[in-house]
Amino acid sequence: MTASRAVNPGLLVMGLLFIVGGLLLLGHVFGPFGFLPSIGQLWPLLLIGFGLARLLAPASGKRDPHSGLWFLMIGVWCAVSTWGLFGFSWATSWPLLVIGIGLLFVVEALWRNGRSEEVENDR
Repeated sequence: MTASRAVNPGLLVMGLLFIVGGLLLLGHVFGPFGFLPSIGQLWPLLLIGFGLARLLAPASGKRDPHSGLWFLMIGVWCAVSTWGLFGFSWATSWPLLVIGIGLLFVVEALWRNGRSEEVENDR
């Protein structure tokens, strides 16, 4: 009988990101992925992947899992600005960043309030 181990989703996401990134780099070298943006424009995916990994990884110690939301939000904003999605550029997308920061503050306030109520109910 074998012992089963829990899968670390953060490590899994990071590993998959490295595999996909390596395949994209390999495809860029050999040319079959001409439809993709240049490798220099894919950097926002690092922030998005890091944010997803932090959200999916089990919380340990004093680490705040909400830091993953911050990386995810900044990564999405950078992707929208870098790739010109929805007609946005760096000069025109900054209000999206302000809205995203406000949403994150609201989500964190609601989450922390819900967590404090759970702790009080457990007593």
